[in-house]
Amino acid sequence: MKTIVDKTGQGWELSLTIGAVKRVRDRSGGRFDLLDPQRKVGDRDLFELLDTDLAECWEVVWLLVEPQAAKRDVTAEQFGELMAADCLVDMQAKLFAEWVDFFRQCQRSELAAALTVVAAARAKLLQAAAKHVTAVNVDSVTARMERTIEAKLGESFGNWQASLDSILPT
Repeated sequence: MKTIVDKTGQGWELSLTIGAVKRVRDRSGGRFDLLDPQRKVGDRDLFELLDTDLAECWEVVWLLVEPQAAKRDVTAEQFGELMAADCLVDMQAKLFAEWVDFFRQCQRSELAAALTVVAAARAKLLQAAAKHVTAVNVDSVTARMERTIEAKLGESFGNWQASLDSILPT
């Protein structure tokens, strides 16, 4: 069992049991069948969808924590408001970790391994993206952007002023 934490610091238990998996599948109209990570949802496999779409991932997590939310009188909308961006990223990682644990415990090592690879690839991608983002000199880019805007505006308004001067009497 994993615990996700909302922006207020309140914990929510994320536990995949067969009952929870069935509830997610039933409540989603069969769209999210966590027993079949390679099931097509639109044009993507379920594991890919949950790895790349935080809103879809949130929906699965909501269906998992819905019984806890009911006890706390928290609606889906309120739960969504509690999930800040950093909470979503953590939520996604913990969902995948819980999913891997579920398949290991069900002795479905091939599915656990596949999901582990996806989680590791996501972690490497986030790490590489963070490294590249920190390498960008924001001040330099901003200054260059401002100089370009000023130059283009100067050209446009200079040409506009010259056009007006040529047609209006002085």
